[in-house]
Amino acid sequence: MPLPSPYMLRRHASVATLLLCPALLCACDGSLVVDITDAPIDDAERVVLEVPAIELLDSDGATVTVDTDNADSFDLLDYQDGNTLRLVSENFDESTRFLGIRPRFDDGDAYVRTSSGGHVPIEIIGKGDFATLTFTLESEQSTAIVIDLDLRFSLIDRVDDLGVYEMLPVVRAIDADTAGRLAGSVDIAILTDDSCRGDRSTGDGVAVYLYDGSDVTPVDYVNDGSVVASDPPIASAGVRYDGDSGTWGYRFGYVTPGDYTVALTCEADDENPLSDDDLDFWSSANATVTEAGTTTLNFE
Repeated sequence: MPLPSPYMLRRHASVATLLLCPALLCACDGSLVVDITDAPIDDAERVVLEVPAIELLDSDGATVTVDTDNADSFDLLDYQDGNTLRLVSENFDESTRFLGIRPRFDDGDAYVRTSSGGHVPIEIIGKGDFATLTFTLESEQSTAIVIDLDLRFSLIDRVDDLGVYEMLPVVRAIDADTAGRLAGSVDIAILTDDSCRGDRSTGDGVAVYLYDGSDVTPVDYVNDGSVVASDPPIASAGVRYDGDSGTWGYRFGYVTPGDYTVALTCEADDENPLSDDDLDFWSSANATVTEAGTTTLNFE
């Protein structure tokens, strides 16, 4: 049996150092914190998942796996509108550059509870792509990352033919220390217009889609393994009623600073991540998100 190469030995040592550094011995070293948040979907009261680990993609193309602090199942819908769940809090004592991150989901106890009370299992059909984020873990520095799982783009409705929701995770990764926020109101006249509401309850199917860059022509999300939308949405946010203010609005709690296109659709409940759904968009506008700032964009 051949001996491991020197590179394999170095790689093993690097991973062990990252994961096993005791807290008392690493008091002067760096730290990595990873939280998760989500964007909701229609017709779901609970979305229960497990995240036993996260994976980091280093600059050499190798994957480092870090176990999460709590591998128990949780309802992802509890962590919206800027609320997060802590997945990882680790110390480290070496410098490593990374290019991406993704959560690793377990579907053993995963399910969706629908608004009608149905209990539908979730079947994980793949790991999904790494969320692109370049960061370096360095001693005596802290790195805080928020992972945003977009359920609207991740869950595939196979209830009628297979009795499950399939899930191929679609995630963003944001530097929590520099992230901005994007939020706004939606005029009730839009939501009650017949061309938006149809025969549904007010607000059903209404969502705001976010695109990287200005003046992007809005399209729905599609990735069937071979066909990928050009300039696809990178995130979505539901439009919901705020009883305190008496207004309807949306919110992206964590956005990397930069220029974006923001678009409103009344047909988000027709979103199928595997197909081009040809969604209509009510309107779109450009927005600039600043570091640690809040950008307001209203649909009127």
